[in-house]
Amino acid sequence: MDHLKGLPNLRKHNKKLKPINAISIKQFRRRILQERAKVKTSIINTINTLQTNVTTVTNNSFVPGLSHKNVNNDNNIIEIDVPTSKIIINRTISDNLDNIVIPEDSNNQIQIDNSINILSNVNKANLQKQLSEWATQHNIKQIALTHLLKILKLHINDDLPIDARTLLKTPRTTIIKEVIPGEYFHFGLLSGVINFLKQHDTFSLTKTDIEIIINIDGLSISKSSNGQLWPILGSVFPYNHVFMIGLYHGKQRKPDNSNEFLFDFIKETKEIYRNNIIHDGKKFKFKIKGFSVDAPAKSFMLHTKGHGGYSSCTKCEVEGEYIEKRICFLDENVRLRTDKDFENCSDYEYHTGRTDLLSIPNIGLVSNVPLDYQHLICLGVTKKLISLWLCGSLNVRLNFKKVKNISMSIEKNILMYVPIEFQRQPRSLIQWKQWKETEFRQLLLYTGPVVLQYNVNSDVYLNFLTLHVAIRILCTDSLIKQTEFTQYSHSLLLHFVKSFKTIYGEHHVSHNVHALIYICNDVLNYGTLDSFSTFKFENYMQKIKNTIRKDDKPLQQIIRRVEEIKTNYKGTKCNCELSDTWIYKKQHYSGPLPITMSNPQYLSITCSSFTIISKDQKNCCVFLKNKEIVLTDNIVFNQGSSSYFLVGRSFLIKEDLYLKPCASSLLDIYSVSQLSEQNTWPISMINKKMFFL
Repeated sequence: MDHLKGLPNLRKHNKKLKPINAISIKQFRRRILQERAKVKTSIINTINTLQTNVTTVTNNSFVPGLSHKNVNNDNNIIEIDVPTSKIIINRTISDNLDNIVIPEDSNNQIQIDNSINILSNVNKANLQKQLSEWATQHNIKQIALTHLLKILKLHINDDLPIDARTLLKTPRTTIIKEVIPGEYFHFGLLSGVINFLKQHDTFSLTKTDIEIIINIDGLSISKSSNGQLWPILGSVFPYNHVFMIGLYHGKQRKPDNSNEFLFDFIKETKEIYRNNIIHDGKKFKFKIKGFSVDAPAKSFMLHTKGHGGYSSCTKCEVEGEYIEKRICFLDENVRLRTDKDFENCSDYEYHTGRTDLLSIPNIGLVSNVPLDYQHLICLGVTKKLISLWLCGSLNVRLNFKKVKNISMSIEKNILMYVPIEFQRQPRSLIQWKQWKETEFRQLLLYTGPVVLQYNVNSDVYLNFLTLHVAIRILCTDSLIKQTEFTQYSHSLLLHFVKSFKTIYGEHHVSHNVHALIYICNDVLNYGTLDSFSTFKFENYMQKIKNTIRKDDKPLQQIIRRVEEIKTNYKGTKCNCELSDTWIYKKQHYSGPLPITMSNPQYLSITCSSFTIISKDQKNCCVFLKNKEIVLTDNIVFNQGSSSYFLVGRSFLIKEDLYLKPCASSLLDIYSVSQLSEQNTWPISMINKKMFFL
């Protein structure tokens, strides 16, 4: 077979190339460079031949074997027809082979100019679009983007601009207004809603009503200055898409008058109520669903007493008592406030002025201003409980050994099992002052019943479980739809407040603790606690803060960054566009693969709510519709049913983790043991993901 030794190389050179429209830009660039190298070699050989064998070319003589068409001595240009191609040589710079031009050839459809035009016109436009999306998505500084554009300009003969402001279409001027003692810019409520509709086609096609939740809050720019931002944010209820309506910046403090601050927002809102919203020829009915704000912002917005005042409860007419240097709210059976009472300012001890928000149609400033789950429960009551356990009176304070046991339990038994859906990993209880709101929420809803069970006394533990069960019910969509569960949650919260008073003392029944008894009414009006909480708005405000790149003119910086994002980046789809279909990821062939199953196999599957990763302790536990709890070992395909299955083992023994105030199984919380043999279940059987400790 020696005569075949050269055959592989022959095959390699004669290999049929894919068409240009079927390869990537990187492959296309590589192919161009290869062709360019070939052309350079060919030209060098041709020039050497001309110089050695043809000495009379410049005198209009002829070269044997070549068709001499034209010689222009004035311009030093020689045009020669070669049998295989047409080559134009600029003799004055013949040493610089980057100035070779080869017309389009019928075989490879490639054209090379003086710096090689790599991208088609379509790809040029795509490159600019991708660069602008990348820069806005990752908040790239303009000086860095400008530097990148200049580098690209050197290597690609493209119509790229050399300045980031041109690429991103940055507004060159911003018109702001004075709101004493700072400045204000109004982005617009209507423009935010229209932008949402453009990004979410499914919503536009299937919905006819648009309900907006409004958030107003203060944000410090830095620890080294008194500068404050007060954004007005909006979100289409009950989805997680957030947009900016207006923004105030003050160098020293917040706006002096909320009516002046809200003037443009109120004016535009009334105009939208009159005309509704029209998008792509379709009319949408508009409504302000409510204002999701914390207690200080609520007081500022509504012109009412702050949360430290005697008559500060926004839901009832209770009058606080001054006990041990703090205002406490001890009565539970008090007359409730009504929208009509608020409109008439009937409680002069509660109102400090009159808000122009009353001029907005069909809005009640009691019923449409719900209590905020994030600040009231997570940063309010849960944080207060921990502070009492660590710094309270001796009858409830935990000794250092128990605090250490709880911290070790969190760090050694909890940390390694936290699923990827949780934004933060839990930290030691000793660091509770640095905890974020999501860490308090995790302790209240998930890990608290486990880590506290044997480390606090029975009264404290039962009081905590009462709050835990009530809030778990109010966070679960399937439970709040059943009237008996919301009523049960309300009775639990009443019991929690009364027992809290007994265990920790009346002087600790603060504004937040008292307000717990009214939050069930807001759940009936709005849905689960998460649907009207401020979590999504707090996340957005951090993004706003991150767009500030220097101390000078922060308001103008934010305005330009927001406009750049609107122009260049569509953003990720919010939960109104997410489907319930499963996405299969990370194909493998390592098993386990039962006899009845076949390839393909996948390591993980994802839906709109969670991700399951087989053989991963943190992310493999699922709760099935038949109430089985399964640890997933693999995701496989069944040819007979043409569907995917879970391969795993189920727990044979399930027991309640606690029995008071109700059985934990009511909330699908179990203590499990004893795994079964490996089995299979259809993917369609999955109900939810479990936090497996």
